[in-house]
Amino acid sequence: MDQIRQVVELLEHPERDNLVAVVSMQEIVVLKPCRTPEHWTSEYESLRIDKLMARLKAYDITGYDIALGQLFINPNAIHLSYQSAKQVLRIGQVRQPEKQKHLYEELRLPVLLLPLNEGWQGEQWRRVMQELQTQDKSGQLVKTLKGLFAANGNLNLCAQQLFIHRNTLRYRLEKITEITGIETNSLLGLAELYIAYQLTSYD
Repeated sequence: MDQIRQVVELLEHPERDNLVAVVSMQEIVVLKPCRTPEHWTSEYESLRIDKLMARLKAYDITGYDIALGQLFINPNAIHLSYQSAKQVLRIGQVRQPEKQKHLYEELRLPVLLLPLNEGWQGEQWRRVMQELQTQDKSGQLVKTLKGLFAANGNLNLCAQQLFIHRNTLRYRLEKITEITGIETNSLLGLAELYIAYQLTSYD
């Protein structure tokens, strides 16, 4: 309890305009006023979080995660900012467990896809990757697909980064198409596979 009180004090001072609420022993919510939305940037808020983390470290406070949600200008949409921060935290702890700071700007796509993930549509998308993973005994096809995403669809760069011949890459992509029924040589197909991969990564 003393540590919670100490964290609250660090959040309230010198940031006197912060609204701080202790939701539970595991969750503290901070609402920050934004008087000039046109000047608000995620980068600046990220730097402020870095300063807060440095202060927490100085007080030997560890074992926490911080999530920055999206800015909503309408006062009636404050709850959306809170919800977005909760979703950022949820996804950040899975996608980047080595980090303590999780930002909406860095996790925008998986956050926006989260509602889709929890519906029947998400189940349809996940089947694509599940079938691929089932037939990909060595894991090479999934690794190749991830490499293609990392290379932004550039086959030459993907082959270089995976240290394989381009013909090998072409063969693996053809196998992915054969298994999933989705073309890997089209922008639409890659978009479908990327969404399927993103949704499967929630699990």
